[in-house]
Amino acid sequence: MNIQQSILALCKSNNGFFKSARQAEFLTSQLEEVAGFVGTLSSWGNSVALFAEWDSEGIVKIVKRGKSDSVYFQRMTSEEWEAKQARKAECANVQQASVSKAIENLKAELDQLEANLAAKQADPAMMALPADTQAIIFAMDLKEIEEMKQRIENF
Repeated sequence: MNIQQSILALCKSNNGFFKSARQAEFLTSQLEEVAGFVGTLSSWGNSVALFAEWDSEGIVKIVKRGKSDSVYFQRMTSEEWEAKQARKAECANVQQASVSKAIENLKAELDQLEANLAAKQADPAMMALPADTQAIIFAMDLKEIEEMKQRIENF
């Protein structure tokens, strides 16, 4: 992992705070060697340089320097960071609930497909059809059931 990846990951995952004294020592020494230069970002053919500002606790700010300077990252207060983490957790919970509901709906649909197949297999009118016609109908139903099981498994 290069210095740019390390610093950007630290900012994203830990609000810029160093995770250990060893990490602090290493990254600080790396930043001091290059006067805070972190790396470059390119977008649509334009490149900007990233420069970090740091203190003894971690990265305070990352500034994009190009045609005009802008803040790429700024450390949040503890309250802001905790609120952001709580929002992320809430979004994950809502997403998980949504996925669970979708799986529940698919399972109900699967149960209905299996019940319909069983009803067809017990229907005297169905049994009066030629064997090859019955086989085609049952094969189509079994294929639909297998596809539904695969959808549930892949969810």
